Amino acid sequence: MSIQGTDHKLDGIPCQDWSDAVRLENGWVIAAVADGVGSAVFAQEGSKKAVETVISFIKENIYLDEWNFELNKSLLMVAFGKSLQEIINLAKEKKCNLGDYDTTLDVVIYNGVEVVFGHSGDGGIISLSNYGKYSLLTEPQKGEAFNELIPLRAGPTFWVFGQSRNSVCSLLLLTDGIYDTVCPPYFNSKEYSASPIHIKKVRRFMDIDSLGVKTIEDCEIVEKQIKDYFHGSKTKDITDDKTIIGIINLDISPEPFDYPEPDWEKIHKDFVIDDHEETLCDFKQTAIDEAIKAIQEKEDIFSQKENKTQAKNDIRVDIAI
Repeated sequence: MSIQGTDHKLDGIPCQDWSDAVRLENGWVIAAVADGVGSAVFAQEGSKKAVETVISFIKENIYLDEWNFELNKSLLMVAFGKSLQEIINLAKEKKCNLGDYDTTLDVVIYNGVEVVFGHSGDGGIISLSNYGKYSLLTEPQKGEAFNELIPLRAGPTFWVFGQSRNSVCSLLLLTDGIYDTVCPPYFNSKEYSASPIHIKKVRRFMDIDSLGVKTIEDCEIVEKQIKDYFHGSKTKDITDDKTIIGIINLDISPEPFDYPEPDWEKIHKDFVIDDHEETLCDFKQTAIDEAIKAIQEKEDIFSQKENKTQAKNDIRVDIAI
């Protein structure tokens, strides 16, 4: 899902992220997320074209009879090139600069155990192994300035392709709006954290036991809760567009893996932590809280109606007397 950021809402700018996922006839999953670069005039068109092209091309050309890493990696490389070519064609057709359609792109092909991925830009892909270990499959491709990134337009020299080293039971694809929150820069140093990933935050979206899902129907309920959560006030401080795709193998429950807590005292001493670092709280609890609030509001309305009815009845009695 891709949701418009609060800054874009205020400025009247459409959501510049695009995302999609498809399940193939043999059960494999293709998923892609893209973030149109904010400085690009037609960023939302670039991200949409990148995602639609890469998924369509892989779906039409993938060999489904056997999983082959090298073959799928080559397919991803060609698919990235196809996406860029389609954006080039779009820019020529509209008589615009290619940079007007700048976008990032992250893609996975997942067979329920293994994953092949492609990466360009400052988004990211996180995996959860069957053994309970969380790993960053990608690293953000940033420029020298804090707000610079290397887009898809930079070409094959900068594109990164690879595969998971462990059996994977869950994946998370993110654009930088959420990625920077679950993988804050100061987590890159072991002086502050044993993992570059904020495990407590991502576990809620990746661990089958934390999610409490066992069936497709469970997943649909949780998906709605997550959408409501990212549309709600709890994540309003994430001002950029918010895109997240979660892929989970419902047949595998990851083994417990004990991660030490980050050194929060040192982090708060050495860094100014923005308010949005405290977002991404428990979306399931948020859903419960909002449901309780809605019930209370209905009860209040009902109570007010009862009081008005009673007041009217009292008036009628008084008049009758």
